[in-house]
Amino acid sequence: MKKNRLATLLVIFLISCAAKAPVAKINYMGIEAVGFSYHLLFAADVPILELFSENKHQRIVFSELVCSLDTDHNFDIEHKLKYFAQSGFKFLKQTTIAEKKAYVFDADIEFREAPADEMGNDQSIAKEKLTILLKDKKSIPCKIRMTVDFSTPYYSETFLVPATDILAAVSNRLVQ
Repeated sequence: MKKNRLATLLVIFLISCAAKAPVAKINYMGIEAVGFSYHLLFAADVPILELFSENKHQRIVFSELVCSLDTDHNFDIEHKLKYFAQSGFKFLKQTTIAEKKAYVFDADIEFREAPADEMGNDQSIAKEKLTILLKDKKSIPCKIRMTVDFSTPYYSETFLVPATDILAAVSNRLVQ
């Protein structure tokens, strides 16, 4: 019993010591079809992948860019979107945008559809279905989300990707 209390107190202590990371403001920069994939570029006002590097008790376990392709805008880690785009992302460079420091990232996104039941696997969305999903939209909302040791999930601010940019990239893709 004492071991359980000690472990609980240790977890509470580590969580309370966790620094609150700033919520990243994201700017969409562009999307293009490259071979078999789509590269989405975005810039953040903070170095997203380094937000927890100074706290030795925290590390990023999982990070991704996720976008909703329909009316469901619940980006909670435990919620599964029906139609979505997602990808890991990598840091490309540090630059200056409008006289402010910016960190540019590249995401190699995939457009996916969740299975009808929890036992199935996500499926790629065909060009025709993606076009139907996006044709009447001005933009789609996207967010960075991460799970972090000894902390609640991290979410960036929502940013918008113009639907016309996605449809142009889809029509320019080398292989359908």
